[in-house]
Amino acid sequence: MQEMEFAEAVWRLIEAIFEFGLPSELMRRMMVSRLYYAAYHVALLLLKNVGWTPPVGRGAHGLVLLQLQQHYVNTGQMHTDATNALERLMQLRVRSDYYIDLRLRERDVRRAMRLFRAFFDECIRILGVT
Repeated sequence: MQEMEFAEAVWRLIEAIFEFGLPSELMRRMMVSRLYYAAYHVALLLLKNVGWTPPVGRGAHGLVLLQLQQHYVNTGQMHTDATNALERLMQLRVRSDYYIDLRLRERDVRRAMRLFRAFFDECIRILGVT
């Protein structure tokens, strides 16, 4: 499961960056984006396990959320908090990538880290990965 290893590596890298001190705003934006995409790829892994492949292009990210809801939340396999965390992480990523005039602070990155961890830990539980 390369997706899980990748996501865990992103998490460790971001933790290490914070150990060296407060990163620049550019780095904070990159960190939020990487956390979201790591979570997104884990979501794709979950959906691949139920036979769903997202379309490429506009709207794919929203469809992933809808499919997680349908295949995992509605069936009682995933807590709603996990998909809410992924959705909020996606919103932070959009803000980070497209709204350059809005300042991204350290607390925003820490929030992204909490959201990522909430989603990722739920995926670990579902997949039975240790």
